[in-house]
Amino acid sequence: MPNSLIKEIMNIAEEHEGLVPCVAAKEAGISASALVKMARRGRLERIARGVYRLPLFPASSSKYSDYHEVIAWARAGHGPPAVISHESALALYGISDVLPAKFHITIPKNSRF
Repeated sequence: MPNSLIKEIMNIAEEHEGLVPCVAAKEAGISASALVKMARRGRLERIARGVYRLPLFPASSSKYSDYHEVIAWARAGHGPPAVISHESALALYGISDVLPAKFHITIPKNSRF
């Protein structure tokens, strides 16, 4: 695997809390098939459709990593803009002590998911 590819993936992961969204990889000139191959070899972990994690960045390294994963998943494949909302936003901003069982996101009304 070329060092330039690994360096580019590390740059993407640093910008996205250890995540490598396919959209960001594509913008950097990295094909989806290259990400799949890296996941098969154990160099990336597949988190969700269109979202990978670089194992050098453990999920526990950021208290917001779960929120980043949700937004990266929602935006995978050029999905609609999404934001954390409802009880999830209350927990994220420390406004309430609620611990939601699910993550809540809001997308534009005219979007299809």
